[in-house]
Amino acid sequence: FQGIPYAHPPVSSRRFMPPELFNGRYPNGHLDATKPPPACIQWGSLFDVTDTPLSEDCLYLDVYVPQHATSKSSLPVKVWAYGGGNDGGALTLPLYDSCNLATDAIVVKFNYRLGPFGFLALPDAGIKGNMAIQDYLAALTWVKHNIKAFGGDSSKVMLFGQSAGADDTFVVSTLPEAKGLISAAVMESGG
Repeated sequence: FQGIPYAHPPVSSRRFMPPELFNGRYPNGHLDATKPPPACIQWGSLFDVTDTPLSEDCLYLDVYVPQHATSKSSLPVKVWAYGGGNDGGALTLPLYDSCNLATDAIVVKFNYRLGPFGFLALPDAGIKGNMAIQDYLAALTWVKHNIKAFGGDSSKVMLFGQSAGADDTFVVSTLPEAKGLISAAVMESGG
């Protein structure tokens, strides 16, 4: 399932603000979950995202489900956070194809705001900063509320990340707001 919104688009008055959880109202009453979402705006990324549309409207996630899963399966959930120095990367990169990971668990990948859109802090201008970390919490909240429908168990959620995703995973795992959203954290090649 591709391109599922977990927060309202962080554009216009929502730019540089904490994410607002998506209300579940899709245009025309349904969501076409067969199309990959855009990547978040980035400049000079280490990753080749030239074939991927870039947009500020990028707070989407993909869900990979084993073929045998039903809404009663109660499978563990692996939530993947990509690396890229917090200024590049995307859930749609072929490097992060999760089909092989979703054999005995549900796998969720999500985009989070990058560069200044995710980490700029200007308190005097009302921009508190760390929107990207708040995007992580919003994606995990979406998982908590919705993963059962895909066959997942919201009490068995492992957040794992690579490189900058590992650093962010560590930060999220220390936050009081993450209590009840994750049951395990794995950091791969952080820093």
